[in-house]
Amino acid sequence: MSVSCFTSTNSHLCKFLRTTGRDWRNTIYIECGDCQRAASRSCKNLLCAFDTAGAPVIVPVHDVEYLFSTTVDKSECRAILTKANFCELYKGWIDEHIRDPHACPLNDLYVSWEIPEPCAARIFLNR
Repeated sequence: MSVSCFTSTNSHLCKFLRTTGRDWRNTIYIECGDCQRAASRSCKNLLCAFDTAGAPVIVPVHDVEYLFSTTVDKSECRAILTKANFCELYKGWIDEHIRDPHACPLNDLYVSWEIPEPCAARIFLNR
């Protein structure tokens, strides 16, 4: 079954779920550490998968923990990279897609989503 999406925020989340096969363990865990350029506290660490075109699909760990009602254990992910190492590996792609050179280079690649009701997230997982 396909997952239908209603807003751009939910669309990003749907893309993440499709890309990972609805399993957050199929991601790269990006450790941001103590980032001074963080857009919010929820973006402290990120999970990344890649779409069919090879573009990164990034979601904050905080959001994935909320969605799956679990604590993400980074050792269960496919790989663990620091933000600096991730950005160095994907420098060419990031340089072509970054909007603000003074902001976090991954800031434009994820969407911090809000769910209007607690059970709404489960709809995405059950389709």
